[in-house]
Amino acid sequence: MNEDNFDDVLNELQNKISQFDNKTSNKIHFSFLKKVNFKSPFVYPVIIFFILCVFLIILKPNFTKYNSQDEQGNVTRKVSYKRLVFISLILSIVISISLYYFKLR
Repeated sequence: MNEDNFDDVLNELQNKISQFDNKTSNKIHFSFLKKVNFKSPFVYPVIIFFILCVFLIILKPNFTKYNSQDEQGNVTRKVSYKRLVFISLILSIVISISLYYFKLR
């Protein structure tokens, strides 16, 4: 009798777990990509812009830095996020136009 009860409880728990597992499939997370038209020339600049921003934030090149002086007179180099966004925007426009002109036309 105790084993029958154990099997019933085990089956009930497996059913509950399988219901939860079906709700969290990988298809749900990326379902918005079906709506994106990747043939459009307006999709690539946005993707390239975000990739360049992340790339420049990680590398922190000198052309995105400026000199900052504190109260004691110490000069430090800090990243200017305004320059970083501006440079990423210009580069993403240039890259996307060239990509569209040479590949997607």
